[in-house]
Amino acid sequence: MPRNIITYIILTLMLMGSGVHAAKVYLNGVDITQVTEKTFKNVTTVRIDDKGDIHIEAPHYEVKVLEAGSESANSTVTGESNEAGLTEKYFIASQGPAPKVQYELAIVINGVTRIIIPATKSSVIREITGWLQKGKNTIQITATKKMGVEGRVSTLKSDEVSVLIGSGHEEKKIVKIDSLKATFKCNAASTNTFTREYTITAR
Repeated sequence: MPRNIITYIILTLMLMGSGVHAAKVYLNGVDITQVTEKTFKNVTTVRIDDKGDIHIEAPHYEVKVLEAGSESANSTVTGESNEAGLTEKYFIASQGPAPKVQYELAIVINGVTRIIIPATKSSVIREITGWLQKGKNTIQITATKKMGVEGRVSTLKSDEVSVLIGSGHEEKKIVKIDSLKATFKCNAASTNTFTREYTITAR
């Protein structure tokens, strides 16, 4: 798989009634029991636990869970509009063990705060096309440490969160970033609040 193509699966989970149910299926720790007709390639391991639940590890996939009734699940996200008439779609996607890194990320696009990624969210993907203009755009990402009552979970540099900014497309709820424009990174070894600024050209 080319390095500049990252694959994400967007799942919309509907509320289910309580009761006895069959074994669950997890992909990279996220419950995907309700997903059907999907083949996963490049799977690293498949494990069945003592409850009979199936755990699939596939590093090429990032799973984004949208609760039913949420803004994204109802396709009302302002970032999906395209009033500027851009010919490409643009996305921001985070990946990595966020609960270990413990950084909240505030994303400002052209001077307006558009996205807040909580320190507990390991995988977030949002379309930002509607917040861009033709030509140059400024994107600022501010990372603020949020350790909470549990204190510092990790001090390892290897526990790292990346935020990818790029153009791409969506096919059957799978978003592919085809052209990477910028990458932001933060890791668990740091505790300082810091900001990085990027300029991207939208077409």
